[in-house]
Amino acid sequence: MFAERRNDLGLLALSIIPAAILFILVYRADHAEKEPPRLLARLFCFGMLAVLIVMLPETILSDVLEAYAPEGLFRTLIEYLIVVAGMEEASKYLFLFTVRRNPNFNFTFDGIVYAVCVGLGFATLENIFYVVGGGGFSLGVARGLLSVPMHCVCAVYMGYYFGLAHSDERHGLFGSARNRYALAYMVPVFIHGLYDFGAKSGNAIIVAMMLVLLVVVYVFAIRRVTRSSREDRPI
Repeated sequence: MFAERRNDLGLLALSIIPAAILFILVYRADHAEKEPPRLLARLFCFGMLAVLIVMLPETILSDVLEAYAPEGLFRTLIEYLIVVAGMEEASKYLFLFTVRRNPNFNFTFDGIVYAVCVGLGFATLENIFYVVGGGGFSLGVARGLLSVPMHCVCAVYMGYYFGLAHSDERHGLFGSARNRYALAYMVPVFIHGLYDFGAKSGNAIIVAMMLVLLVVVYVFAIRRVTRSSREDRPI
């Protein structure tokens, strides 16, 4: 029993550590003004709650699609781009909106920090379900290298556009703000959906293309964090 408990604790740590590392990297890049820990903890918990909110509707819609759409790559694309990615990113996005009027949201880079908190909260609980729930060590490593960074990268893009939109809105640029609020949702959905589609397609060529796309997206996300941190400005 002691060995089983130690194994469970190890899997739990494996589920949490990747998100913790990524959060520390983004948090350290926030040079202008550190955000209140209580606010960040609340957003992280909101991200975990977002997992629970989408579980039932996501399962229902996937079952409906499976029942009525012919099996094949097109159905897989629709399922993971629209149903899975669309709903999961929407749940994160709605919780990110809770900071829209928060007085601490006073720099554009804050949007990235807040979105990453929500995204990594989502990734952490999802990881616990998969890894501790039976996936084991090998799945934990794979998800730590692929799935968790994917959620973080989606959050970086979401937060980047969200911070700019918030700044535009404060300055009366409502047309630009609407466009950037839309991009804050659509870009993460596109990245998330193509990642899931590639992983579930069973097609070696599609998987290879997905991996190349992920490398490009990840590199641009790292550059975006670095540049946004350097060019951070008050809202």
